[in-house]
Amino acid sequence: MNKVASFILAIIFLLTLAATAFAQADKLKNEIDIRVLVGVPSGEANFSGTNDAGSTLSFNRDFNFGNQAGVEVEYLYRSESGKHKFVGDFATMDWDRTRTILRSFVFRGQTYVAGAAVEGQPAAIGLEGHVCISLAQG
Repeated sequence: MNKVASFILAIIFLLTLAATAFAQADKLKNEIDIRVLVGVPSGEANFSGTNDAGSTLSFNRDFNFGNQAGVEVEYLYRSESGKHKFVGDFATMDWDRTRTILRSFVFRGQTYVAGAAVEGQPAAIGLEGHVCISLAQG
């Protein structure tokens, strides 16, 4: 799913819930949170099992997976009594990078030669739901 489709999905979700959220009485029963996420991919991976020069990959240096912004939308509904909450959460972040690799390396037995074009499209999508129940009597 690309960024535009994810953003449109989030907007449709918000507009659908907006009428309910604005028509509430004194106590808030519905909440919508929108957060901006920042992914900072870092680190190195070595799939060869050795420490040979050229066998360790750097996600930022070798593949240009730098920082990337994403979006998270959370919807919370409180029951009439206020003792129960139902929460739904959707988050998405994706990268689309093309890069000419600057050095040769071996990845899972295949040699990639310096100067070759590589493309990567990693994505992180999360969908979560949970129920919170208050056991205290008030």
